[in-house]
Amino acid sequence: MRAALAKASSYDRQLVLLGLFHIDTAEGLARAASAMTTDELTPRDFYFFRSYEPTGAARSVLFDYVRAHYAVLSEKLGSFNGVLLGSGRGLCDAASLKEYQDFFAERAQHMRGGPRTFALTVERIESCAAARRAAEPSLAEALRGAP
Repeated sequence: MRAALAKASSYDRQLVLLGLFHIDTAEGLARAASAMTTDELTPRDFYFFRSYEPTGAARSVLFDYVRAHYAVLSEKLGSFNGVLLGSGRGLCDAASLKEYQDFFAERAQHMRGGPRTFALTVERIESCAAARRAAEPSLAEALRGAP
């Protein structure tokens, strides 16, 4: 990755990062997330959070990594640290929503664009959780082979 990023144009950097972070296994995404604290990634590189939505077992990995390394990441990003709010885009259950709110509610108030991004991310998590709850009964029935 280091070699590819060093030679890449701005557009190519985004493609490399999107490829790196579009891993749907928790282990693979955790390895990818560790690149966020390296010198290879610049604050501008973090804008991939705007479109990144992990699924399955990887849903909470990025948020967990950001939460564990928040001080380092926030310092690295400076006034652009609001992009870290996007780490919650893949969350999709009430427990994760509470963890996200507990961690970012106060911090978001001090970020550029933070209050709005925080509110939109919370709404996204709530919508996903509601859709998931609504789909569970029919999915369970379909998996049982019921008509």
